[in-house]
Amino acid sequence: MVNEIIDQAASVLERAGWSIFRDKDEVVARAIKDDEQGQIIIQARAVRGDIKVTFICSLSRLAFNQAAAWIRGDPSGTQEPIEQCRIVRSRAEYIDEDFAAMEAEFREWWGQVDLGSRIAGLTETYSQFGSGPLHHLAALAVSGQERVLKDIRVRFEQGDKSGFLPYITTDYVDRALEIASKSQSAS
Repeated sequence: MVNEIIDQAASVLERAGWSIFRDKDEVVARAIKDDEQGQIIIQARAVRGDIKVTFICSLSRLAFNQAAAWIRGDPSGTQEPIEQCRIVRSRAEYIDEDFAAMEAEFREWWGQVDLGSRIAGLTETYSQFGSGPLHHLAALAVSGQERVLKDIRVRFEQGDKSGFLPYITTDYVDRALEIASKSQSAS
């Protein structure tokens, strides 16, 4: 029953113009608006006689996704969420309109998010956990902040990782510098 609900939700999103990607563990829907990408990971599970459906929603900019992929040396093109939310429903049965309403809620949220401001914020402060340091480098790169990245590179050469997690290597900083240099040239 759970898989059928996920398939139903994916079908509704696909009819609404989303691209659907399936692998063994999850179903992902992606849509592009201008230079932004929205993503929904569709999850469902049985809970006390109902089916709980969760849309794990995220937003990013295409250039930010590409920069993060290049910096980490992984051309997979995965979504690097800049903003996230969850949309959850729990009921015994679903009709297509339920998923259309969840998608409309996502679109409304998307329209309220200012990714440019969020990326600008990532150039200043970032979480030192998980993807935070990668997102910081990607934000600096797409913002063309070559000077800041050069300063980080010099500190790395001097053995000062400035709070960056061990997975952030000099190679990451060098690739971010490449992008920032191209961003500067383009402007």
